[in-house]
Amino acid sequence: MRRYVDAADLSTQTDTETLLATLALGVEPFTIPPDMTTTPDGDVVVICGPKSAPIGAALMESDPRLGMVRENGRWWVLDKASGERFGSPLVNDPPEPADLGYLSRRRDGDRVIVHVAGIRSPGSRAVLHYLAHHLPELRRTVADDSFSLVVRGELDDLTVTKSAVIVGPHVW
Repeated sequence: MRRYVDAADLSTQTDTETLLATLALGVEPFTIPPDMTTTPDGDVVVICGPKSAPIGAALMESDPRLGMVRENGRWWVLDKASGERFGSPLVNDPPEPADLGYLSRRRDGDRVIVHVAGIRSPGSRAVLHYLAHHLPELRRTVADDSFSLVVRGELDDLTVTKSAVIVGPHVW
């Protein structure tokens, strides 16, 4: 388990706080411990992949459409229906300045859980970039349904310069 927070993860937290503030939503930052297995109470945004803490893995497993798998030392987003896998361009040979991020939003009783996970840490930031530029459009598409999707973000170092959905959104 990771015992540090890298620069891209801190930037993603800042991006999340900024986006939520523009929507007039209050933010109480919370660091997910590496052994956390359940989501905090209330409406939450969880930014955590399956390798960082059990909560990331549990949220991915409960998504009926998309998940993440590790094969041959590499992480992939998996389309559970088709079996198609999507890997981070950062670890292609040769590497590309881009990464993939996963996003889901689900209802859990009377609360909402938003889950963001990058294949690598810049992928999470790509998701926030996408939301900052396309949230009204996404809302029109998925309404209030639970959904998941994959975003590709083009990078200039740690800065996301462009983002687009490459899988989904899958409503469930």
